Amino acid sequence: MPITQATKPSGGNSLKVKRQKAICLFLCFLMGLLCILSSPVLAKVPSSLNSLAQLPVNSTNSVVGTTDAASLVEQGKVLYDTGNYTQAAEVLQKAVEAYQQQGENLRLAVTLSNLSLAYQQLGKWSQAQQAITQSLNLLKAEEQNPNLQILAQSLDIQGRLQLATGRPEAALATWQQTEEIYQQADKKNGVVRSLINQAQAWQTQGFYPRAIKTLDKLRQKLKSERDSIEKTVSLRSLGDALMLIGNFKDSQEVLEESLTIARNLQSQADISASLFSLGNNALKQNDKLKAIAYYQQTVAVSPSPLTKVQAQLNHLSLLIEDQQWAEVKTLLPAIQSQLDRLPLSRASIYALVNYSQSLSKVKNNIDFPTQTLTKNFSSPFPIQQELNAPLRQTAFLLASAIEKSRSLGDKRAEAYAFKNLGGLYEQTKQLSEAQSLTMQGLALAQSSNAPEITYALEWQLGRLLWAKNDINGAIAAYDAAVETLQSLRRDLVVNNDVVNQDVQFNFRDSVEPVYRQSVQLLLQSQDGKTDEKILEKARQRIEALQLAELDDFFREACLQGQTITLDQVVDKGDRSDAAIIYPIILPEQLQVIVKIPKQPLKNYGNKISQTKVEELLVELRRNLVNPTATKTVQAQSRQVYNWLLQPIESELEKSGVKTLVFVLDGVSKSAQKNQTM
Repeated sequence: MPITQATKPSGGNSLKVKRQKAICLFLCFLMGLLCILSSPVLAKVPSSLNSLAQLPVNSTNSVVGTTDAASLVEQGKVLYDTGNYTQAAEVLQKAVEAYQQQGENLRLAVTLSNLSLAYQQLGKWSQAQQAITQSLNLLKAEEQNPNLQILAQSLDIQGRLQLATGRPEAALATWQQTEEIYQQADKKNGVVRSLINQAQAWQTQGFYPRAIKTLDKLRQKLKSERDSIEKTVSLRSLGDALMLIGNFKDSQEVLEESLTIARNLQSQADISASLFSLGNNALKQNDKLKAIAYYQQTVAVSPSPLTKVQAQLNHLSLLIEDQQWAEVKTLLPAIQSQLDRLPLSRASIYALVNYSQSLSKVKNNIDFPTQTLTKNFSSPFPIQQELNAPLRQTAFLLASAIEKSRSLGDKRAEAYAFKNLGGLYEQTKQLSEAQSLTMQGLALAQSSNAPEITYALEWQLGRLLWAKNDINGAIAAYDAAVETLQSLRRDLVVNNDVVNQDVQFNFRDSVEPVYRQSVQLLLQSQDGKTDEKILEKARQRIEALQLAELDDFFREACLQGQTITLDQVVDKGDRSDAAIIYPIILPEQLQVIVKIPKQPLKNYGNKISQTKVEELLVELRRNLVNPTATKTVQAQSRQVYNWLLQPIESELEKSGVKTLVFVLDGVSKSAQKNQTM
């Protein structure tokens, strides 16, 4: 933590001299404040190869009477591949019963592991655990003649379950075991898959450099190997991981190599996947034209209707961002027609929700094409008829997504749709309906082990209660959202799940506001009376935000040091002449919490917008290196001094404070972009 010290002048010096020294002291503080960098944006990580386990080609366990069960397994795989997890689970369960009656333990073990995978997609964690445990018990019972390949496949699926239920360390250990088994069985493709999975486990724990090291090791290992699907997928995984930590140049190089191999193999699915990743890379580099070109190529070559829609949705978001309304009007019906033809699955539901999100941003900027309006669908939720066409259509689409999620039996997807529909009602000021929808979504998310949706719903509930002036309820909701965020090893890290792949999060837009709004709410709840407990809670929350920012910036969950209360230092330690200053930049005010030795916490604030604060700080930084701007620097420094220290100037003097410790707050990305330095 930066500590800046100034020795107090002798008693004969004037207050003006002291203020000038304090202003000079501020220059060091401001330089540190203005050098805080923004965080990289999360990117997309592909899922594992060959999700479903299968019998080896040379299996000798086939017997008469297994035809019906085998056809059920094949039917279950088709249903799984199309995203119909509920029916896939039902069919696989019938196959399990058939193999149990026939005593086909090896086929039973494979089918049970696949059943576990289907249950995982449905968020039915106890059933998934029971199925994979039965599968592994059957395989381990074959100690005399174990089938290593099937054992590794079942362990692979166990690792997926461990990762999905928040046990990345266990998943990592499991996948390290599968790597050893595949090595023993001389199955190179299995080794590759295990290493890719291990990299995902490292990423889920926040250890991005370790994930990249694992994937780079795999890249070197595959250099001498002939082109294969595993090779192109591993390179794409490495490229996406590099994108995660902001290494866009190397990411682009690796993704292009992945694309070349995919083209050599003439694998349209992998060609389109690499093109899609390259589009995301170009987008992160703010090269929108190149990103759009890649997305258009993805649509042209992809054999997957879902991938086509996802690329079109990304294209649409860019057009809306740049207000290209003519192109938006053309693309909307094309996406709608694609959505209507997608088979029912979690991924298609998320595509529908993402489309509705973009649609809500259109508002009245285009003559909304009537052919895109949903027909023959009656929403069970009240829709304001006076809303414009895009917002009414958005509400209908989200209600449709809820109904589809229910028919699929997918609580996680349903929770996500409820979150967005509640957000729409929040936007249209229908607060009671918004609260009801949010509470329904929250119950579903909490029962589905979906923290990345749970925190967003808790945050949404907090905003709604705040708007209804239920301050205590709002504080409780914000507390829950912060606790959910802090329970994650990495804030909203992309993991091995469709939700996180299709729903992208940006730290500054989706995490930081939770902390800042919570602090603002806490300070407001004092109602003009200083409450030291509330101030302490607000201070802890802003410190938690700063640790989260560091964690996000370095992309490594390594900040595990012991927490030290600075009050102990200034009240009881050797630095009892130090005061601690916590400036907190809020949207419409600049708040300051201060700790003066042997005194309770205090706070004060100025009603000045975040924009004005940041504009002044950026100008000050620019002027600091301009020798001709001395007077301007003095005036601007004095203004910041008046914001932060002038209200407690006399108290600092009386308390004998010689050292000021500033706990820095950040400056926004938009302000940084406007800097010319």
